[in-house]
Amino acid sequence: MGIEEESKTGEVKGESSNNPEENKNAEEVKDAEVQKSPTELELKIIRQVEYYFGDFNLVKDHFLQEQIKKDDGWVPLETMIKFNRLKTLATDFVAIRKALEKSPTQLLQISEDGNKIRRDPSKPLPEKTKSYHDEMMSRTAYAKGFPRNTCLDDVLEFFESYGKVENVVMRKFPNSPTFRGSVFATFINKEDAEKFVAAKDIKFKNISLLRQMNVDFKKRKEIEYQERMKKKQKEKENQARDEEADDQKFVEEEIVKGCVLKLSGLSKNISRMDIKEIFNPHATVAYVEYNVDDPEAFVRFAEEGVAMFAVEKALTGESDDKKLVICGTELKYQVLEGEEEQQYWKRFAKTRAAWRKNMQKNNSSGRGRRGFGRKRGGGSGRRGRGPRGGRQFSQEDRNGKEDKLKTTEQKSPSKTEVTETLESEPPAKRLKSENSETSVD
Repeated sequence: MGIEEESKTGEVKGESSNNPEENKNAEEVKDAEVQKSPTELELKIIRQVEYYFGDFNLVKDHFLQEQIKKDDGWVPLETMIKFNRLKTLATDFVAIRKALEKSPTQLLQISEDGNKIRRDPSKPLPEKTKSYHDEMMSRTAYAKGFPRNTCLDDVLEFFESYGKVENVVMRKFPNSPTFRGSVFATFINKEDAEKFVAAKDIKFKNISLLRQMNVDFKKRKEIEYQERMKKKQKEKENQARDEEADDQKFVEEEIVKGCVLKLSGLSKNISRMDIKEIFNPHATVAYVEYNVDDPEAFVRFAEEGVAMFAVEKALTGESDDKKLVICGTELKYQVLEGEEEQQYWKRFAKTRAAWRKNMQKNNSSGRGRRGFGRKRGGGSGRRGRGPRGGRQFSQEDRNGKEDKLKTTEQKSPSKTEVTETLESEPPAKRLKSENSETSVD
């Protein structure tokens, strides 16, 4: 009885047996277990190769899918060692085989010749469906606070202490390879992901991390996005309202009434210069808005109320059957008044505002041009012919009575009010008008 108790006591304390044969067998079993345990390098090889063939990567890896189709799922190790991350770990087939043989998941099979591997057919790839994607997202956690010089191996090693992860995505800045300090980690199961997020305080190299489930992260980002969109929309509405007010102020304070003539029925053989040549002898043409493919044109004169006078002077034919003919084509004409005149000047105001915005942009980049020129002032624009310069008409002329044209000397720009003349148009538009006969005011 004493021997039996002594024997039990020895077993409990882990004392070695007096039988040399039993001790030898125990040591062999222990050595075998050590040999079966993967080393740190082998763990990295297992993790990397199983990632390639894992659920997360394989469903979207078109290259690897094509390789799998060639030989009943088998992929040569010669092909695998060309993958960048595996190549940095090992290129020796024997080392890769030994590592995969120690895999706890046994996701991969090794061919008899040892030169090929494939995903175990008994573990088929899940279908790429919305339900699968949602399930995968439900076990994905978001973590923020990693230093920007952190490498992937450090992140993987960090997450291994909180559960097995299927995939890790290190987020980068748009159009940049720079790590932005936040990570999406997809765990094998949802429970591990939730435990990681719910833990009281998790630190990476003494830095506390902000953590959320991916679902909550997406909701937060959606709310922030909607708030930004609302802010932008409000700013856009305010800008539109301010522009509308500016346009209205321009129309109310600075338009030149009775100077816009609408022409209809133009043919393609009529050019802008043809239109100017018809009217310029009678009144200064400030601008012609005309596209050769458009049957309509707008002629804007420099003087107030001269549109009717100019068109009447340009009419040809007998007194009871006068017509406006340009390049052999009879045209219809109308001096804009009321709402139509208002709409024309509103459109002009928008064009002017857009041009000025473009000028400001060019000036900020060092590519400034001459000013736009305005009815009153004009600032940096070239000297234009205004109400007190160039050809002018008496009240009798405007009433339809003949009178001689009066020509006055142009005064100093600092003292002369400048109307919207041809020179007041944007330089780019003047060049386009003269060369292509196409322009939009």
